[in-house]
Amino acid sequence: MEVQRVRGPRNEYEERRFGDEIALAPYRFCAQCGEILLNLIAYGYCVDIQEPMKDQLLEHWERTGFDKRKYAEARL
Repeated sequence: MEVQRVRGPRNEYEERRFGDEIALAPYRFCAQCGEILLNLIAYGYCVDIQEPMKDQLLEHWERTGFDKRKYAEARL
């Protein structure tokens, strides 16, 4: 998965040369982290794409009281 990024110009020269948006290198995610990212966004979670996705998923679980073990037992 790839997330395109842009930034605004920092001075008049950049604005004249590149316009209102300056392209930055995209962030790339493996399939597992991309899935975590999309699910957290769909859930309404404010995601920081510079932080590890697994850490953000664990933080989300802590905030919501989600217990992975109980979920695994219920699925059996």
